[in-house]
Amino acid sequence: MGLSLIRSVPLGIYICLLVGSFCFHCAQNQNKAGQNQDSKIVLDSRLRKRPNLSLTPIKDSVWMHRSYGVVQGSYMESNGLVVRTPKGAVLVDTAWTLDQTEELVQMIQEKFGIGVSLVILTHFHEDRRGGMEYFLKSNIPVQSSGLTATLLKKQGITSLPKADLNFNNRLALGGTGIEIYYPGEGHSPDNIVVWLPDTRILFGGCLIKSIDSKTMGNLSDANLDTWPGSLKKLLDRYPDMEVVVPGHGDWGKRELILHSLRLLSDRKF
Repeated sequence: MGLSLIRSVPLGIYICLLVGSFCFHCAQNQNKAGQNQDSKIVLDSRLRKRPNLSLTPIKDSVWMHRSYGVVQGSYMESNGLVVRTPKGAVLVDTAWTLDQTEELVQMIQEKFGIGVSLVILTHFHEDRRGGMEYFLKSNIPVQSSGLTATLLKKQGITSLPKADLNFNNRLALGGTGIEIYYPGEGHSPDNIVVWLPDTRILFGGCLIKSIDSKTMGNLSDANLDTWPGSLKKLLDRYPDMEVVVPGHGDWGKRELILHSLRLLSDRKF
């Protein structure tokens, strides 16, 4: 403000202008500080409150369990299956952590009135087997392929699943058919899929990406050269699939496999 202008403004008005300007800047600074503080609260609360473990029906006898683990500072969901049979529940993959697995077993007991009779691990990563110890201590059979057991042993895990699944098993529990199939390497060297012929549900696990996935996710143990061929084998082997369940995200149909192939083709890694 020029000297001549200052002289032309009455002193009282000039003081009011100065005070008003000062208050305006203080309010702005407080607002910014409040916004920063709110952002910090949001970021911190992401890990203070884990999303709830859930059971969601796909068909009457097959439900999807969803648990959560921490990836790059935020929670990520992980899917598995609960297959109800006259001889108890078959669990395809455990929950991500030991405590969530214990909670899952309680939920199954309360909701269906049955216990877990068998656990199948689809590969060796933690989101598939994080609660394995619970079942081993409870003398509940945990089965995997020999390759999965070998990879777990290399990680220093001494409590191992029973490695009696070959790469083309057909199991039956209480008359419920379950097929284990190994299409080849992809997300991991040992990724198997589980086919339920009675309900035409294919659990593809982390070999298959959800329809809203923009990348192929964790590639630390992936084989990008063989992955497309492994997916194409699923399309040929299970032409009548009605539901496809990925390891993460929402289930869908065969378009999930086609979407995964497009991501690989576009090199969206």
